[in-house]
Amino acid sequence: MAVSASETIKASIDQVWACVIDIERAKDRIECIKDIEILEKPHSGVVGLKWRETREMFGKEAVETMWITEARENEYYITEANNCGCLYHSTISLKDLGDCVELSMSFKATAQSFSAKLMSPLMFLMGGMIKKAFKKDLQDIKKSLEGQD
Repeated sequence: MAVSASETIKASIDQVWACVIDIERAKDRIECIKDIEILEKPHSGVVGLKWRETREMFGKEAVETMWITEARENEYYITEANNCGCLYHSTISLKDLGDCVELSMSFKATAQSFSAKLMSPLMFLMGGMIKKAFKKDLQDIKKSLEGQD
């Protein structure tokens, strides 16, 4: 299953990048994130940053441990997570449009275990709800950067 969403933000690419890599303060910008616990910090850059995120998903609290596996400053970063027999890849990417930035989020879930493979059709059905959650996260980031309340 793969899902993606994007939002155009009136800010510089440096401002958007600084915002999206500031994982520690994501809960101050993204409404559904309830807590962030940093587990590992790299000596430099963001690759290797590992955190536990508590967020409200589908009306329930969900906790996920994620880490950044790849990044290119002002362009993108990729996170991974493992849960319930699935490997999750999320990509946050930025595209400089001159006077604004297109911020995109994409998500891919790959079933690893037999039981997760059996549940794959249900994951496909959740794609629309995941996309809606991504759009809300992107809108929250946009509000934060554009100074909207």
